[in-house]
Amino acid sequence: MCLFVGAKYLEIKYPVVEDVCTLMQCPFTFEEFIEMERVILTVFEWNLQIPTTVEVMSTFLSQGILF
Repeated sequence: MCLFVGAKYLEIKYPVVEDVCTLMQCPFTFEEFIEMERVILTVFEWNLQIPTTVEVMSTFLSQGILF
């Protein structure tokens, strides 16, 4: 399930729920799958990306803020 959320976040074209269920051979219905996605996003409070130190430093360096 988290892989599906990640794919939707990172990819331009992501698989549809039915294809993911078929590949995973999961016993969930479409509605259950969407509900699990909603629960995951609620737990993360829709914060799907936390910047790492490397990303912050790279941004600062590219903008000439450091040094």
